[in-house]
Amino acid sequence: MVGLILHNFTPDARVRSVADVIEGAAMKEGRVETRAGVASAFASFITLSSGGSTGREGPVVHLAAVIATKVSRYIHADGITGRDLLGCAVAAAVSASFNAPIAGALFALEVVLRHFAVHAFAPIVIAAVAGTVINRLEFGGVTEFTLPAPEALQFYVELPAFVLLGLISGVVAIFLMRSVFWADDLGSKVQAHVGFPRWLRPAMVGLMLGAIAIFYPHIIGVGYETTSLALTGQLGLHEVIVFAALKTVAVAITMAGRMGGGVFSPSLMIGALTGLGFGLIATSIFPEVSGTVTLYALAGMGEVAAAVFGAPISTTLIVFELTGDW
Repeated sequence: MVGLILHNFTPDARVRSVADVIEGAAMKEGRVETRAGVASAFASFITLSSGGSTGREGPVVHLAAVIATKVSRYIHADGITGRDLLGCAVAAAVSASFNAPIAGALFALEVVLRHFAVHAFAPIVIAAVAGTVINRLEFGGVTEFTLPAPEALQFYVELPAFVLLGLISGVVAIFLMRSVFWADDLGSKVQAHVGFPRWLRPAMVGLMLGAIAIFYPHIIGVGYETTSLALTGQLGLHEVIVFAALKTVAVAITMAGRMGGGVFSPSLMIGALTGLGFGLIATSIFPEVSGTVTLYALAGMGEVAAAVFGAPISTTLIVFELTGDW
């Protein structure tokens, strides 16, 4: 179904995502493709509903950009106004999706618009609050993750460990991104060599993903259940390593099939697993000067996601808002 939708409604059979929104803000006066964007939203909905190993933020952000584009064209907005409307739509969508108004506003400014101009700041903050109100009316304002008891931090002694975890998380993030690029290139080469139609590509990739999920169902979907297990320290070192490696493979496979979805939520899962694995090792080596392993999982979740998105400020805040623990 994904393949047929993208084949018939997009020129390149590729789902649209956050990168296209950033391009629209930078080069197209705040506009994105509307026909391909709506098709991408449906394709991403099917992908996520059937267990595709991606995140929901990509299609949510692009669908918001499609709505902003329609409004901009209707009112014949100039470039500045069009970009501001795009930022407002993105901020509201992220805020409503994650129940995170502060992070939603800063995400739109830091990632999409790439500036903090005064004329954009106030409207975007208002839109983020409005989006959060909708979320809380529907879901009651609950946080995405619930952390265990207050974390213990041996502050000065543990700082070098968190610096080291940050460096390791950066390497993990680069490996995740490179894996996605490599898998997409490989998929295109195989498609060109074998000559199968482009609408069949998501189905073949879905078959591969399903084969892995038979043995490791943790890698399908957005991955919040496994992320929650990592943040509460309910996984062992062997499980952490296996799940992190397989999730990276699953994300690369899903993206190679151009099935839809984003990479932010998977990066949260991989980051939490990376941090927990590091914490299990660090606290076992230096138990007398270490805090809890779950604090490392929380830090790793933010570090990998920040590196993947290139947005340290909004990612830091979205981690706080996802957990409700400041």
